[in-house]
Amino acid sequence: MKTSTKLLISGAVIISLSLVVFGADAFLNLLTFYQNFESPSTSEMAEGISDSIGSALFGVAGGFLGVCVFLSGLISIFFEKRNPIDGDASKRRRFTEY
Repeated sequence: MKTSTKLLISGAVIISLSLVVFGADAFLNLLTFYQNFESPSTSEMAEGISDSIGSALFGVAGGFLGVCVFLSGLISIFFEKRNPIDGDASKRRRFTEY
């Protein structure tokens, strides 16, 4: 498997996992916050909001890492050596030689 394919797949997996895990965690923390909204206790509300914001920030950081890996996979597609159709290795050129 080519490096670009590995990078594309791993970037997509990191993005998906960060959306699912941290998005669900932030959603559950917000549900806890709104359940405490009817009987307001400032410390519990502040704890729910801070947990939700923390989960969202970690999710954004994980998503950003996934996007960077995914984009590096897209970029590496253009800089990998191509196999020529006729099989002559002397005609191989990199993308930067065009």
